[in-house]
Amino acid sequence: MDKQPDNTTKSYGQEDHAFMTFFRNYFGPFILNPCMKVIVVFIYLGYIGVAIWGCSMVEQGLTEQDLVRQGSEASKFLDLKYKYFKTYEPAVSLVIKTEQNYWEAETQEIIERTLSKLEEDKHFHDSSMTISWLHEYKRFLELVGISNITKDLFMSILREQFLLIPAFEPFQLDIVFDETNTSIKSSRYFVLGKDLFTSDDEKAMMLKARQVAKDCEFDAIAYSPAFIYFDQFVAVIPTTVQNMVIAIGSILCVSFLLIPSATCCVCVTISVVSILVGVIGYMTFWNVNLHSVSLLTLILSVGFSVDYTIHITSAYVSARGRRRDRVIRALYSVGMPIIQGSLSTMFAIFICAFSSHYGIRVFFKSLTLVNLFGIAHGLVFLPVILSVLGPSQ
Repeated sequence: MDKQPDNTTKSYGQEDHAFMTFFRNYFGPFILNPCMKVIVVFIYLGYIGVAIWGCSMVEQGLTEQDLVRQGSEASKFLDLKYKYFKTYEPAVSLVIKTEQNYWEAETQEIIERTLSKLEEDKHFHDSSMTISWLHEYKRFLELVGISNITKDLFMSILREQFLLIPAFEPFQLDIVFDETNTSIKSSRYFVLGKDLFTSDDEKAMMLKARQVAKDCEFDAIAYSPAFIYFDQFVAVIPTTVQNMVIAIGSILCVSFLLIPSATCCVCVTISVVSILVGVIGYMTFWNVNLHSVSLLTLILSVGFSVDYTIHITSAYVSARGRRRDRVIRALYSVGMPIIQGSLSTMFAIFICAFSSHYGIRVFFKSLTLVNLFGIAHGLVFLPVILSVLGPSQ
């Protein structure tokens, strides 16, 4: 019996999708044209130059405005507060934590000198805005004509006269007496921040206050409720760099295990770094600061970046022929899946663009950037690099 032809088997190319043939017959040859390669190189240099410029201007940290719903009453209040009332805040407490001889001139001089270090800094108001129970008490003693005061007299007048005057009653909250009311266990003083319009100003003010407290001859601490927000400015950049280095190092190690080409592994790693630099840099122009929320999206971006670059590189390594033919074959094989993956991601996160919550909008902006830059690297920049520097057959 004669063998019947197998009609279930179709020749190569009959099942090709239109996008696959587009990448093979049109897009691949177009971007690998020598003139087009030069244009792609200049486009990339412009991209990375603007990205680095953006990274140099990145702002740090979440603000109070970012933590409330956009358009709410709290949001409107905070907008007005940051616009008109940042000249006189925040109040910073300088707390002397241990028992001291406050009646002695030497102790008083140390406290006044410590407060003066803050008052002389550009991020704080001068002494006219400082709240110091000790300063006011000294003036009170001068007015009543008392000098060369002893401990017992100092404490007696303080508790029985000074703190009972209505104008000075609030100072009771700034002084902690011991159980016998014969000495002061702890006390605090307030200095007022000035013109903190940027995250760098807020960070500098907090670090200055802490340094002054550290340098004080007494055991002291500087604190403000606003430091809860300011603390992130100290940690966010080191944390970001640490996480990015670990992630990129992991990518490099895994790439060496999965891709049998050192050159391609390096290309993948450099592409991921380039995408992340682009995301961070261009986030600046989209009014996204570097903070805990954007850091999480950057970590997610590492995974997306790998998807766009490692697939095209793996397809290149698997192909045969000259560099140009292998790049075109790689685009033909994985170009359409890369486009499909990117579009599906964009459709999934598109609704996040209309959220009134800042964190969700940051998520949308970050993933939008990583998708756009990932496609550009996976389908344009990386193929051009492989056509020039990729391993030969």
